[in-house]
Amino acid sequence: MPQKNEDANKAKYTDSLFYETILTGKYIKKMSEQLFKKAGLIISGEEFGVLDFIYENNDVVCQRDLALKMLINRANMGKIINKLQKKGFIEIKLSTKGNRPVKLAVMTNSGKETYLDAIQKIKNKAKIITDKITIEESKNTIKTLNKMRDLMKKMIDNFI
Repeated sequence: MPQKNEDANKAKYTDSLFYETILTGKYIKKMSEQLFKKAGLIISGEEFGVLDFIYENNDVVCQRDLALKMLINRANMGKIINKLQKKGFIEIKLSTKGNRPVKLAVMTNSGKETYLDAIQKIKNKAKIITDKITIEESKNTIKTLNKMRDLMKKMIDNFI
């Protein structure tokens, strides 16, 4: 009787999609930290992410929505917002949503210029990587990551 390969039956976490995704995320974070410094940008990767989200939402977004969409707790989001505000890249405006008061983060012209400058510098550096990945590979990866994220979101929502 042929002997089964016991290793084939043992699933290793380091061979999983979850591990590869987490590891890739760590590389992306490290690369962005280095990229932002070497490019001489005056914002961090996290600050850039906030400016990007505000920019994509017509330059105005509720602080609470920012925290939820970026998976950052409100206290940490408040720190990032304060830094961006001190740098003159956003302003906070008070408004109401329904009957509740909300803080809106509004991008300033200086914030928009800084964001667009960062985008250009990042695209130039990212091209080194994106040129080695086909459009099909990129689309498939994005599709898979979106599917994973949707499934995990559903799992998280069900735990609460």
